Amino acid sequence: MATFDYSECNQRIARAHIHGQAAADIWNGLFVDNAYSIDTRVERDGVAVVKAVFSKPFGDGVNISLELGEMFYQLRAALDNATYKLAAFLRTPHPPANERHLYFPICSAQRSFEDSSFNANPFPDEFKAWIKSIQPCHIGKLTDPLQIYLGKVIESLNSFANSDRHRRVHIAGIVPSNIEGYIELAKPGRITFTEPMDTNFFEGKFELFRFGFEDIPNNKVQIKADLTPEIRVERLPIPPWNMLLEFVRATSYVVERFEMVHAGKPLVL
Repeated sequence: MATFDYSECNQRIARAHIHGQAAADIWNGLFVDNAYSIDTRVERDGVAVVKAVFSKPFGDGVNISLELGEMFYQLRAALDNATYKLAAFLRTPHPPANERHLYFPICSAQRSFEDSSFNANPFPDEFKAWIKSIQPCHIGKLTDPLQIYLGKVIESLNSFANSDRHRRVHIAGIVPSNIEGYIELAKPGRITFTEPMDTNFFEGKFELFRFGFEDIPNNKVQIKADLTPEIRVERLPIPPWNMLLEFVRATSYVVERFEMVHAGKPLVL
């Protein structure tokens, strides 16, 4: 009987981990201590603009894009490869007839799962039921924390993997997700309005917001602020860097279940 192993799947997962760490290292290099300062410029009488001034250019954003794209591609490929490996093993000596269309299902609709190539293969009923239970279309009905966790992670993984088929996640922007601080005005001054601006550090748009003021001697304005940056990928926010590892862990967990079924072991969940 032919034998199959999952070394390729695990190599892809290991490679994905390396790319995710590389992306995190680039990102952390952009936002080290003293990476930016906050500057206030009086635009005209009664109006000031607050902007972030960075000590390093954002050219490395392109490399972040490549590293993330490769990470998500490898994880998605690991799931698809595990699906094919097990289907081929169960169909020995006849390979799956739908090889090109055999993939790990990540479905937002119940009907999509029922019509999937995965569902058409002779996987054990218990295993099929488990894969079905972690589909994104069932998240709202689940109560098991592990199933909810896996469903959410593979849904996000699929969204990122599909955002660019050329192994390069398209970065739509690097924006401040949160700005905290205060504006200090000389008495008897007061702020008349605040207005957010179209900030996108990746595109060189560093203005954070503008505000109006009045009754300030010599336009004396001081501001103290801190910001939390966030990468956005085609309207999808990349999770915090320490959460990237969850994609790797979840993929590894699912692939291990394929290996259990392959070895004839009880499905431990």
